[in-house]
Amino acid sequence: MTNPIINPSTLSEEQREAIREEYNGWAVFLDTRDELAAKFAIAAIEEIFGSEFFKKGE
Repeated sequence: MTNPIINPSTLSEEQREAIREEYNGWAVFLDTRDELAAKFAIAAIEEIFGSEFFKKGE
């Protein structure tokens, strides 16, 4: 678990959904030739918003 730089609870539902869409957009590149870039982008997003924000069921 990481401590978020930006607390997701302070965001609107539209903002949270846009962030999740960006995260999921990068996740489709895992296990492809662009995997390194995807891992970097996902790690950066998790660093900003906290990894707990992206767990299933949240």
